[in-house]
Amino acid sequence: MADDSDLGIRRRQQFELENSSKDDKLNLLINMVVSGKVHIETDTDDKLKIVYGDEKVRHLAHVDVSSAHTIQKGKNEDDMKKRVEVCLEMIEAIKAKRAPSGVAVSLSAQGDYREDIEFRNLQEVLGSGSLAGKVMVVEDIKTGSVHAMKTVMLSEFCTNEIRCWVDLDGSDSFPSLYLFRLDGRKVVFHMEKLESSVVMDDIIKENIWRLKEQRPDLVRPFSLFVFHDLLSTLKEMHDKNWTHNDLHSGNVMLTKDTMSVKVLDFGMAKPLRGELNFNKQGLKNDILSVIRLFCALYIGEDFSDNFQLQKSMKSGNVRETIEQAQQLSKEERRELFELVKLTYDVACYESQEGYGDPTFVMEKIKDSCNPKDKNKVMKMAAAVLFPEIWENDVVLHAKQGDDVADGFCDVPDAGIAAAVVPMAQVLPCIQDIDIEAVADTLPDDILDKLTLRH
Repeated sequence: MADDSDLGIRRRQQFELENSSKDDKLNLLINMVVSGKVHIETDTDDKLKIVYGDEKVRHLAHVDVSSAHTIQKGKNEDDMKKRVEVCLEMIEAIKAKRAPSGVAVSLSAQGDYREDIEFRNLQEVLGSGSLAGKVMVVEDIKTGSVHAMKTVMLSEFCTNEIRCWVDLDGSDSFPSLYLFRLDGRKVVFHMEKLESSVVMDDIIKENIWRLKEQRPDLVRPFSLFVFHDLLSTLKEMHDKNWTHNDLHSGNVMLTKDTMSVKVLDFGMAKPLRGELNFNKQGLKNDILSVIRLFCALYIGEDFSDNFQLQKSMKSGNVRETIEQAQQLSKEERRELFELVKLTYDVACYESQEGYGDPTFVMEKIKDSCNPKDKNKVMKMAAAVLFPEIWENDVVLHAKQGDDVADGFCDVPDAGIAAAVVPMAQVLPCIQDIDIEAVADTLPDDILDKLTLRH
């Protein structure tokens, strides 16, 4: 009878609440918050949620987060009981929500996915990070397909990494996420292995000098096209409502064959727009990071961090730095500063039309370098930057400034004409080549090959 009475009271309260005014509902909510019966919280997407006091899961605040999801021993009887209850609550939550231990996003795995049973570790290291540990190459035993695997400690794992990655699935600008799973104290990611790719850090530190020495006329269009692709990739991410927050030369890759930009590692990703705020800082960080990558690639100056870049822009030091880039013509220095300034304004001036949207800058780049020339430029740049993958091809160059190159890019004397031709097509014809006549138009390595064959 008491239960029926309680049920009647709850139904009457529900009816009164549904028919009360907005002010009455607000006052009721305030009273419940003040009394501690409910708590207002935000989830990882900054969405408001109301949690009732009896629904708040107990947590072990005194236990280091790195010990989460491990077997623990209580310090005393009371502490042991607390750990027991928290563990049981977790088990009940898993049962109640039918929670999986992982999700196959684009891999046919189901049930378990275990090393040496469903996949094998090929012991090839692709890279490593301070939080992610080693990124290894693994092989699916059933299909024989090869992909990459990385692990992140549970204590360092941010759930937004998965949310962001899933939202970006299907884009060619980011590696595909195949599967993620909880494995003890680690979260394990199985993902696309980017074949024949190199991080931007290596290009800037180890490869770009070769382009500047052998084909200085390619540095400008190559840098501009990479800049355009970085902005395009960033816009794609922002359009999906995510900021990267950790863009640097180690998180951007360039494929050696197609010279496509790939952005990696979403461990610091945050929503761009939430119910309560707009992530202005994340947007600014992303765009300023792209400016720094562009400058590092083009003139070898990365401004160390975003704060220094902002400080240098305000003080005028950026203009001075660009003016000191004597390898550029006066027109190229003017163009570079204009692009940097336009992009900086997109990131930093909220009142400006087009705030946060780099489309206008991307159009300016297209005005400077014809997109129709992109494939040719990038292929020629790849042949110089990564000669190991073009060893069976010959890059035939025309002199800078030749008539055939006019109009290649809209800067005087920046024209080039070249083609990448398979060596097999060249060898039958070299008997007719006057080596001395063309010697000054060919790189030394190609000249050596032709001389030996002649």
